[in-house]
Amino acid sequence: MRKIILFISLLIAGNLAAKTVSEREAVAACLVLEAGGSGRTGMMAAAHVINNRAQAKNKSFLSVVTAKGQFS
Repeated sequence: MRKIILFISLLIAGNLAAKTVSEREAVAACLVLEAGGSGRTGMMAAAHVINNRAQAKNKSFLSVVTAKGQFS
């Protein structure tokens, strides 16, 4: 089950068009920690939050997921 959740998180992170491998991995890790227990739907919702925040603040996905107090 863990492998499936990790695989799904990597797919979702890849769909966000992360610019680097490390950024994609950071987003995938965030998705697993924030919503891994909620399955694909929960991880998609968390991915949308990350994407919306990045666009609204004109920041990278990495800066969004590593911002203090924002995600696990």
